Amino acid sequence: MVGSMRHFLRAGCVLAATCAALCWSGVAAVGPRSADGGTILVILDDASMRSSHSQFLSSLEARGYATKILTAGDASASLISDGEYAYDGLFLLCPTSTKSSRSLQPSDISAFVSSGRSVFVAAAPAPSSYIKSVAAAIGVVIHSTVAIDHQHAVSGRDRGSHTYIAAGGRDESAAAVWASEPAAVTASASDVHFVGPAATLAVDNELVAPVLWADDAAYAGTPGSRVTTTPVAVGRELVFAAILSSRRSGGRAVYWGSVETLANVAEATAPAGHAATMRALAGWSLGERGVLRSRDVMHQLLGRPPVAGEEAATYRVRDDVAFSLTLEEWDGPSRAWVPYVASDVQAELVMLNPYVRKRLVAADASGRYSAKLRVPDVIGIYSFRVAYYRTGLTPVEVTEVVSVRPFLHNEFERFIPQAYPYYAGAFSMLVGALMLTGVLLQS
Repeated sequence: MVGSMRHFLRAGCVLAATCAALCWSGVAAVGPRSADGGTILVILDDASMRSSHSQFLSSLEARGYATKILTAGDASASLISDGEYAYDGLFLLCPTSTKSSRSLQPSDISAFVSSGRSVFVAAAPAPSSYIKSVAAAIGVVIHSTVAIDHQHAVSGRDRGSHTYIAAGGRDESAAAVWASEPAAVTASASDVHFVGPAATLAVDNELVAPVLWADDAAYAGTPGSRVTTTPVAVGRELVFAAILSSRRSGGRAVYWGSVETLANVAEATAPAGHAATMRALAGWSLGERGVLRSRDVMHQLLGRPPVAGEEAATYRVRDDVAFSLTLEEWDGPSRAWVPYVASDVQAELVMLNPYVRKRLVAADASGRYSAKLRVPDVIGIYSFRVAYYRTGLTPVEVTEVVSVRPFLHNEFERFIPQAYPYYAGAFSMLVGALMLTGVLLQS
């Protein structure tokens, strides 16, 4: 009776912990939006941009997407049709337009990203309040000044104001952002040209990250005016490009502060790395690279046979356990999942706080990670957890609930080396008592 009650309570604890873990993780597997192509809504400032930015627009179609191009203020511009989203991506190339459709308000665009879809926002030196609001919705603050760099102005394109400048740095750790374009992987930050407003990141949004920024010599100012006060941003604080990735839905947003450098003439006069970088930013926003998934999550007992009738997710204190899983990344150009190999993936055994943390090692290029962990000497309900967050990659959150029990009554060692002195003392007393009894009987 007691054994059955103990079994019932243990099962109840495991069920409760499983439900709690699912509620806390809250992350479902996020699939690639580029798996079967899709439809992109492109909003332009005016119809002339169809020809002036034709190469950039054609690159979207070359990726396998259908594009619907409208001008700002078009009454037919709507993200929703028959109660559902009609598009997989939204490209706002209308930085100076003050008109917007009712369904393209900043709150609607935030909901669009939260639903797991893509947004690409381009700004200009004097953006409208609408574009400022959209940028703010994804964590970028656009100021009323522009980025100025007297040392890195682009010869032949700058008009003497030193506002047409080269980028000063980029986030090389965010390799997935550039991976969809081979030329962008090898490009340098100085290959990228920029002319646009001074922008910084919102301090209260931890999901947005800069990927391109200004040189240390740059500052936020007004062309032709003397600097009499401290600029709102200088150097790396000036964000040229930023990315946002939703942790729950996998939605993505990209901010690029220079719609002028997306034009055909700008790409023709810039190094090859500039156009490749623009294509890479667009490809990342559409889920071409950086979309991760986990599968074949396993944990198993090592070193001893399992107890008959015991649940598979139950371990004993101080057991050795093998934990493994496979990580894969979506490769947009090849439309296939490929192994994801990294050296910074780790697993934890958690009960409120991590008790054990171990690096997961990929033995080969198959993307299969494994580690050997020792169960702590504390009974309770634990979770094997993998929480992998990296810039440019969709988060990986894996939770497997297990219970840890104490030793059963028949699992303790009968004789332990530490007790040998006590064993010797007990037997010596017994022998002494027998000898004393013999002496007394013979006397």
